[in-house]
Order: sequence, then structure tokens, then C-alpha cells
Amino acid sequence: MATTGTRRTYNTRLAHSAFRGQTPDEMYFGTFGHVPEELAFRRTAARAVRLEANRAASCENCNGTREAS
Repeated sequence: MATTGTRRTYNTRLAHSAFRGQTPDEMYFGTFGHVPEELAFRRTAARAVRLEANRAASCENCNGTREAS
């Protein structure tokens, strides 16, 4: 059986994938409106940063020279 503290943490602090990153309390009380949009924005921004870093990376073996296949 879950303790009161564990239940409170579960309901108020732990985001759940089933709720698109929202806590059970956010879903139940309707205070979740901005969460899915914010997560989508941050996911897109993080992907752009990763793509830019990956594209800028190079090594001495592939420094702008690719063999034709």
C-alpha cells in the first residue's frame, strides 16, 4: 500500500507518458493546458540543436571528402 507521501508525489510531481507529460492532478483538475505544447516546442528545439551539432562535427577521415559510391 502506498504511503500518503508517495501518493502525493505520484499525483503531483511525476509526469506520465499516458497523460502526455502531465501529472494525474493536472489532468484531473484541468491545469494542464500548456504542457503538451511546451513539450512539443522543447522537443523540436532540442532536435534542431542536435542536428546542428551533428552537421558541424567532422573528423580527419571525412573532412569534406566523401568517396563516390
